[in-house]
Amino acid sequence: MTSLSATIAALEPTFHPQHPWCGQWTLAGRPAFIHTDAEWVEARMPVCGDAPFQSQFTLPGLAKLSAGDFLRIELPVARGAYADTFRLIAAELERALDHFEGVPANPAPQPALKLADLLAETSAPWTPKGDAFTTPLDDDPAPATFAIAEPMGSAVAIRTTLTRLHQPAPDSLDALTHFLLALNQRIRLARGSIAPGRAVLEVVLPAACATPALVTQAVNSLWTGTAVARRECAALLDPQIAEAYLQFHLKGAIA
Repeated sequence: MTSLSATIAALEPTFHPQHPWCGQWTLAGRPAFIHTDAEWVEARMPVCGDAPFQSQFTLPGLAKLSAGDFLRIELPVARGAYADTFRLIAAELERALDHFEGVPANPAPQPALKLADLLAETSAPWTPKGDAFTTPLDDDPAPATFAIAEPMGSAVAIRTTLTRLHQPAPDSLDALTHFLLALNQRIRLARGSIAPGRAVLEVVLPAACATPALVTQAVNSLWTGTAVARRECAALLDPQIAEAYLQFHLKGAIA
Protein backbone atom coordinates (compact mmCIF):
# COMPACT_ATOMS: atom_id res chain seq x y z
CA MET A 1 0.00 0.00 0.00
CA THR A 2 1.36 3.43 -0.97
CA SER A 3 1.76 5.84 1.95
CA LEU A 4 0.15 9.27 2.18
CA SER A 5 3.49 11.01 1.61
CA ALA A 6 4.45 8.88 -1.39
CA THR A 7 1.03 9.42 -2.97
CA ILE A 8 1.10 13.20 -2.59
CA ALA A 9 4.74 13.47 -3.68
CA ALA A 10 3.74 11.90 -7.00
CA LEU A 11 0.97 14.51 -7.43
CA GLU A 12 2.37 17.73 -5.96
CA PRO A 13 5.90 18.93 -6.84
CA THR A 14 6.16 21.22 -3.78
CA PHE A 15 5.40 18.44 -1.33
CA HIS A 16 8.04 17.66 1.30
CA PRO A 17 7.41 14.46 3.28
CA GLN A 18 8.18 14.53 6.99
CA HIS A 19 7.06 10.96 7.69
CA PRO A 20 5.15 8.38 5.63
CA TRP A 21 1.96 9.70 7.23
CA CYS A 22 2.52 13.48 7.05
CA GLY A 23 4.19 16.31 5.17
CA GLN A 24 3.99 19.86 3.86
CA TRP A 25 3.34 21.51 0.51
CA THR A 26 2.90 25.06 -0.79
CA LEU A 27 -0.55 26.36 -1.68
CA ALA A 28 -1.08 29.94 -2.88
CA GLY A 29 2.38 30.81 -1.57
CA ARG A 30 1.66 29.50 1.94
CA PRO A 31 2.69 26.34 3.75
CA ALA A 32 -0.01 23.69 4.08
CA PHE A 33 0.33 20.66 6.35
CA ILE A 34 -1.33 17.28 6.01
CA HIS A 35 -1.32 14.06 8.03
CA THR A 36 -3.31 10.88 8.44
CA ASP A 37 -4.07 8.37 11.16
CA ALA A 38 -5.14 5.86 8.45
CA GLU A 39 -8.86 6.59 9.02
CA TRP A 40 -8.91 10.39 8.64
CA VAL A 41 -6.83 12.86 6.68
CA GLU A 42 -6.45 16.29 8.27
CA ALA A 43 -4.95 19.39 6.65
CA ARG A 44 -4.33 22.90 7.88
CA MET A 45 -2.72 26.10 6.67
CA PRO A 46 -2.19 29.52 8.26
CA VAL A 47 -4.41 32.47 7.39
CA CYS A 48 -4.36 36.12 8.37
CA GLY A 49 -5.74 36.75 11.84
CA ASP A 50 -8.30 39.18 10.43
CA ALA A 51 -10.04 36.58 8.23
CA PRO A 52 -13.76 37.46 8.58
CA PHE A 53 -15.13 34.62 10.69
CA GLN A 54 -18.73 35.78 10.26
CA SER A 55 -18.50 35.16 6.51
CA GLN A 56 -17.67 31.47 7.06
CA PHE A 57 -21.39 30.66 7.08
CA THR A 58 -21.58 31.50 3.37
CA LEU A 59 -18.58 29.34 2.39
CA PRO A 60 -19.98 26.48 0.26
CA GLY A 61 -17.28 23.99 1.15
CA LEU A 62 -15.54 21.85 3.75
CA ALA A 63 -12.93 24.23 5.15
CA LYS A 64 -13.24 26.08 8.45
CA LEU A 65 -11.40 28.71 10.43
CA SER A 66 -10.00 27.51 13.73
CA ALA A 67 -8.09 28.74 16.74
CA GLY A 68 -4.50 29.70 16.01
CA ASP A 69 -5.49 31.43 12.73
CA PHE A 70 -5.64 28.26 10.67
CA LEU A 71 -7.84 26.93 7.91
CA ARG A 72 -8.62 23.27 8.57
CA ILE A 73 -10.21 20.34 6.77
CA GLU A 74 -10.77 16.79 8.01
CA LEU A 75 -12.03 13.97 5.82
CA PRO A 76 -12.44 10.25 6.40
CA VAL A 77 -10.41 8.19 3.96
CA ALA A 78 -10.59 4.62 2.73
CA ARG A 79 -7.41 2.75 3.58
CA GLY A 80 -4.70 3.89 1.20
CA ALA A 81 -7.05 5.94 -1.01
CA TYR A 82 -5.15 9.20 -0.61
CA ALA A 83 -4.92 10.68 -4.11
CA ASP A 84 -8.53 11.78 -4.55
CA THR A 85 -8.70 12.93 -0.92
CA PHE A 86 -5.62 15.13 -1.37
CA ARG A 87 -6.98 16.65 -4.59
CA LEU A 88 -10.28 17.47 -2.87
CA ILE A 89 -8.58 18.94 0.21
CA ALA A 90 -6.27 21.14 -1.85
CA ALA A 91 -9.17 22.42 -3.95
CA GLU A 92 -11.28 23.12 -0.87
CA LEU A 93 -8.47 25.00 0.90
CA GLU A 94 -7.95 27.12 -2.21
CA ARG A 95 -11.69 27.79 -2.42
CA ALA A 96 -11.72 28.91 1.22
CA LEU A 97 -8.72 31.22 0.75
CA ASP A 98 -10.47 32.91 -2.16
CA HIS A 99 -13.68 33.20 -0.12
CA PHE A 100 -12.07 34.85 2.89
CA GLU A 101 -9.92 37.13 0.73
CA GLY A 102 -12.91 38.28 -1.32
CA VAL A 103 -11.83 36.74 -4.62
CA PRO A 104 -14.92 36.25 -6.83
CA ALA A 105 -15.87 32.58 -7.11
CA ASN A 106 -15.70 30.94 -10.51
CA PRO A 107 -16.80 27.38 -9.75
CA ALA A 108 -16.61 24.62 -12.29
CA PRO A 109 -20.02 23.33 -13.41
CA GLN A 110 -21.35 20.64 -11.09
CA PRO A 111 -24.14 18.12 -11.67
CA ALA A 112 -27.44 18.96 -10.03
CA LEU A 113 -27.60 17.56 -6.50
CA LYS A 114 -30.57 15.24 -5.97
CA LEU A 115 -30.84 15.86 -2.24
CA ALA A 116 -33.86 13.63 -1.58
CA ASP A 117 -32.20 10.66 -3.27
CA LEU A 118 -28.94 11.28 -1.42
CA LEU A 119 -30.57 11.45 2.01
CA ALA A 120 -32.73 8.40 1.34
CA GLU A 121 -29.56 6.30 1.14
CA THR A 122 -28.30 7.35 4.58
CA SER A 123 -29.03 5.68 7.90
CA ALA A 124 -30.81 8.73 9.39
CA PRO A 125 -34.59 9.29 9.19
CA TRP A 126 -35.20 12.46 7.15
CA THR A 127 -38.48 14.38 6.99
CA PRO A 128 -39.15 16.82 4.12
CA LYS A 129 -39.76 20.44 5.12
CA GLY A 130 -40.16 22.67 2.07
CA ASP A 131 -36.93 22.48 0.07
CA ALA A 132 -35.08 21.11 3.11
CA PHE A 133 -35.10 17.92 5.20
CA THR A 134 -34.82 17.46 8.97
CA THR A 135 -33.57 14.66 11.21
CA PRO A 136 -33.49 14.53 15.03
CA LEU A 137 -30.21 14.89 16.93
CA ASP A 138 -31.32 13.26 20.16
CA ASP A 139 -32.95 10.00 21.20
CA ASP A 140 -35.93 11.57 22.96
CA PRO A 141 -39.35 10.44 21.64
CA ALA A 142 -40.12 14.16 21.30
CA PRO A 143 -36.74 15.47 20.12
CA ALA A 144 -35.89 19.14 20.66
CA THR A 145 -32.77 19.30 18.48
CA PHE A 146 -32.73 18.74 14.73
CA ALA A 147 -30.31 18.88 11.84
CA ILE A 148 -31.55 20.52 8.66
CA ALA A 149 -30.16 19.51 5.26
CA GLU A 150 -30.66 21.92 2.38
CA PRO A 151 -29.05 22.75 -0.96
CA MET A 152 -26.30 25.40 -0.96
CA GLY A 153 -25.60 25.93 -4.64
CA SER A 154 -24.23 22.60 -5.84
CA ALA A 155 -23.34 21.62 -2.24
CA VAL A 156 -25.45 20.31 0.62
CA ALA A 157 -25.43 22.13 3.95
CA ILE A 158 -26.38 20.18 7.06
CA ARG A 159 -26.86 22.47 10.06
CA THR A 160 -28.18 22.64 13.58
CA THR A 161 -28.72 25.72 15.74
CA LEU A 162 -26.54 25.96 18.83
CA THR A 163 -28.15 29.13 20.18
CA ARG A 164 -30.27 32.03 18.97
CA LEU A 165 -28.70 35.49 18.88
CA HIS A 166 -30.98 38.40 19.78
CA GLN A 167 -28.74 41.48 19.68
CA PRO A 168 -25.96 39.86 21.74
CA ALA A 169 -23.62 42.07 23.75
CA PRO A 170 -20.21 42.67 22.10
CA ASP A 171 -18.47 40.56 24.77
CA SER A 172 -20.91 37.70 24.15
CA LEU A 173 -20.25 37.78 20.40
CA ASP A 174 -16.49 37.89 21.00
CA ALA A 175 -16.71 34.99 23.46
CA LEU A 176 -18.88 32.93 21.11
CA THR A 177 -16.43 33.53 18.26
CA HIS A 178 -13.49 32.45 20.43
CA PHE A 179 -15.37 29.36 21.63
CA LEU A 180 -16.43 28.30 18.11
CA LEU A 181 -12.91 28.74 16.74
CA ALA A 182 -11.61 26.53 19.54
CA LEU A 183 -14.38 23.99 18.82
CA ASN A 184 -13.39 23.97 15.15
CA GLN A 185 -9.88 22.98 16.17
CA ARG A 186 -11.15 19.93 18.07
CA ILE A 187 -14.15 18.55 16.21
CA ARG A 188 -13.81 16.63 12.96
CA LEU A 189 -15.79 17.45 9.82
CA ALA A 190 -18.21 19.95 11.40
CA ARG A 191 -17.61 23.65 11.94
CA GLY A 192 -19.10 26.22 14.26
CA SER A 193 -20.23 29.38 12.48
CA ILE A 194 -22.05 32.63 13.18
CA ALA A 195 -25.15 32.89 10.99
CA PRO A 196 -27.70 35.72 10.87
CA GLY A 197 -29.48 35.56 14.24
CA ARG A 198 -27.89 32.33 15.46
CA ALA A 199 -24.77 30.33 16.12
CA VAL A 200 -24.76 27.06 14.18
CA LEU A 201 -22.86 23.82 13.87
CA GLU A 202 -22.68 22.79 10.23
CA VAL A 203 -21.15 20.50 7.66
CA VAL A 204 -21.12 21.73 4.05
CA LEU A 205 -20.39 18.97 1.55
CA PRO A 206 -19.52 19.93 -2.04
CA ALA A 207 -21.02 17.75 -4.74
CA ALA A 208 -17.67 16.02 -5.29
CA CYS A 209 -17.88 14.29 -1.89
CA ALA A 210 -21.60 14.36 -1.04
CA THR A 211 -22.04 10.61 -0.53
CA PRO A 212 -24.53 8.83 1.77
CA ALA A 213 -21.66 7.61 3.96
CA LEU A 214 -20.25 11.12 4.44
CA VAL A 215 -23.72 12.57 5.10
CA THR A 216 -24.12 9.96 7.85
CA GLN A 217 -20.76 10.94 9.33
CA ALA A 218 -21.77 14.59 9.11
CA VAL A 219 -24.92 13.93 11.13
CA ASN A 220 -22.87 11.99 13.71
CA SER A 221 -20.46 14.92 13.96
CA LEU A 222 -23.35 17.34 14.52
CA TRP A 223 -24.79 15.00 17.15
CA THR A 224 -21.48 14.95 19.05
CA GLY A 225 -20.79 18.65 18.64
CA THR A 226 -24.24 19.68 19.80
CA ALA A 227 -23.88 17.62 22.98
CA VAL A 228 -20.52 19.30 23.64
CA ALA A 229 -21.27 22.89 22.70
CA ARG A 230 -24.94 23.82 22.91
CA ARG A 231 -25.13 24.69 26.62
CA GLU A 232 -21.82 26.54 26.53
CA CYS A 233 -22.95 28.70 23.61
CA ALA A 234 -26.18 29.59 25.39
CA ALA A 235 -24.29 30.43 28.59
CA LEU A 236 -21.98 32.85 26.76
CA LEU A 237 -24.97 35.04 25.90
CA ASP A 238 -24.89 36.17 29.52
CA PRO A 239 -22.62 39.27 29.39
CA GLN A 240 -21.11 38.53 32.81
CA ILE A 241 -20.22 34.96 31.84
CA ALA A 242 -18.86 36.19 28.52
CA GLU A 243 -16.70 38.80 30.25
CA ALA A 244 -15.30 36.21 32.66
CA TYR A 245 -14.66 33.79 29.77
CA LEU A 246 -12.75 36.43 27.79
CA GLN A 247 -10.72 37.53 30.79
CA PHE A 248 -9.70 33.94 31.51
CA HIS A 249 -8.69 33.16 27.94
CA LEU A 250 -6.99 36.50 27.30
CA LYS A 251 -4.92 36.04 30.46
CA GLY A 252 -4.08 32.52 29.32
CA ALA A 253 -2.98 33.82 25.90
CA ILE A 254 -0.82 36.53 27.46
CA ALA A 255 0.73 34.09 29.93
